[in-house]
Amino acid sequence: MPKMRLGIVLLSILAASTSLAKVANPGFELGTGTVPTRWTKFGNVYREPINARSGTQSLKMFGNFTGGTNDSGAYQSIPIKTGQTLSASVYAMTPNNDAMVGNNQAYMRLVYRNAANQTIASAESRRLSSSTPRSQFQLISASLGAAPANAVRAEMYLLFTQPSSTPFAGGAVFF
Repeated sequence: MPKMRLGIVLLSILAASTSLAKVANPGFELGTGTVPTRWTKFGNVYREPINARSGTQSLKMFGNFTGGTNDSGAYQSIPIKTGQTLSASVYAMTPNNDAMVGNNQAYMRLVYRNAANQTIASAESRRLSSSTPRSQFQLISASLGAAPANAVRAEMYLLFTQPSSTPFAGGAVFF
């Protein structure tokens, strides 16, 4: 089996002037130990030197095994201006040796927030699940329309959800 890995293909914030903002450290190459530089992580999220689609690092996520619905994830926040749009694509994979089971899911979520930190718009990619082909990277994408006048930042989340319907189901995803 060839070595596989994550890569954030594109996060673009486009304006009429064709300005372009990009995610910092999209391949998780920079970091200290299991912590990727410029990403805020929560739950079970680890930078690892395995299952990399390109480069040498990936971001592994799995459930918290708390008995109820829980999320693990990582995100970046990016300033945005009125009228800019947000689009992103990322590769994700659930491996043969630690495949997602039960109702676990992995996906990407894009969000616009206002100055009060309230979500004013969001979009999600399709979700990977236990029925997703194993050890095959899947390209997932999401887009948001023009940022409203009260949007002050955009956020890109990479998420793993372990729902209460299968609270202790195992498996992992690599971005």
